Amino acid sequence: MAGKRCGANWSNLWLWAWGVVAVTLIVLVFTPLFSFVQWAVAAGIGFGTMEGLGLWHPDDPYPPLTHVIRCYVPRWAAFPALYGITAAAGAVWLKYAHPVRIGLLFSLLGWLTTHFDTAFDETAERREQEKLDATPGLRVLSPRIRVAHRFQRGLEQQRSRSQG
Repeated sequence: MAGKRCGANWSNLWLWAWGVVAVTLIVLVFTPLFSFVQWAVAAGIGFGTMEGLGLWHPDDPYPPLTHVIRCYVPRWAAFPALYGITAAAGAVWLKYAHPVRIGLLFSLLGWLTTHFDTAFDETAERREQEKLDATPGLRVLSPRIRVAHRFQRGLEQQRSRSQG
């Protein structure tokens, strides 16, 4: 990532603020509190200000949301969430009857995009695998970790047979 290395010297308070702003804006989309225009103003103030500050100086501790997502969220989760939430929000604003269904359909599109994008890009595939390997709750899904565990168990079984 040009300018802002992943997590290096980033402000924890800034990262939490991103989480609060993002979740608040997502929740507000699906509540009847704001019209689209009111929501867009809130997004401009909350998201726009933080994004602008995040882009202002490349080496400060305040990254833009794109860099935060790229650093901490695996592609297979980020793209479906972005596609699905955006589609469902649009469906709400356009007053479609089933915004959740539209959101799920676009989430599938986001997942397919990610799946095939990483399949054709070895660098991205390696980077995503490293994230998967490093995420405690998701490590069990990692093929490399599973193979390493099987290999380790095989070595232990060989040792126990040779000793016994």
